[in-house]
Amino acid sequence: MDLNDAICGRRSTRDFTAQAVDDQKIRRLIDAAVHAPSASNGQPWTFTVVRDQGLLNRVSDAAKVHMLATLPAGPPSDRQRMSLSDPDFQIFYHAPVLILISGITERPWVVEDCALAAENLMLAAYADGLGTCWIGYAQGYLNTAKGKDALGLPATWNPRLRRAFIEGADEDSRRRMGRGLTTEELERVLRRYPGDIGADMTRRLRS
Repeated sequence: MDLNDAICGRRSTRDFTAQAVDDQKIRRLIDAAVHAPSASNGQPWTFTVVRDQGLLNRVSDAAKVHMLATLPAGPPSDRQRMSLSDPDFQIFYHAPVLILISGITERPWVVEDCALAAENLMLAAYADGLGTCWIGYAQGYLNTAKGKDALGLPATWNPRLRRAFIEGADEDSRRRMGRGLTTEELERVLRRYPGDIGADMTRRLRS
C-alpha cells in the first residue's frame, strides 16, 4: 500500500469483528513499531500482547472505576463520565487483541518515542487490513500498582511514565477509504509565515 493512502485512510476503529489476529501479523506490526525514531536511539519501549477477553473485561471495569474517581468535576468531563458510567461500555471495544506499548525508562522524551512507535504500528495495521484505536481510558489505571499487576507488568517500571494503548483487530466492513485534504481544509490548519508556508498543525480534522 502507498504510504499516503495509509496516512489518509487510517481511522480509529470502534467496532471490531471477533476474528483473531494471528501471531505473524502481530509480529509484523511490532516490527514496524520498533523502526520508529527515538531520542538518541534509546528505544525505551516494550510491547505486551493481550488476547484474554476475560482479562480485558476485568481491566476495562477497573479502569472505568479508576477514571470516574479521578475525573475533574465540571461540564468538560460530562461526556466521558456518561460513557464510563455505562455498564455495557467496554473501553477496548471488544477487540480481539490489545497491544500495550510501555515506556520502560525515565529517559527524556519517552512519551514522544512511544507515540512514534504507536503511529508506525497503526499505519502498518491499516496497510495489513486491520483496524486500530488508541485507548487512553486505561492509561491511568495501568499506571497504578494494581493495574500493572493485572497485566503482569514489572513493578519496577516507573508508574509516572505514560503508556500508549493500541488495539488491533480485523476491521469491519464499514472501513472507509481516506482522501487528502481539500485546499480549503488545508488552509484551516496551516499557519503562514512571511515568505513561506509553515505547516503548524493546530487543528485535527479527523480521528
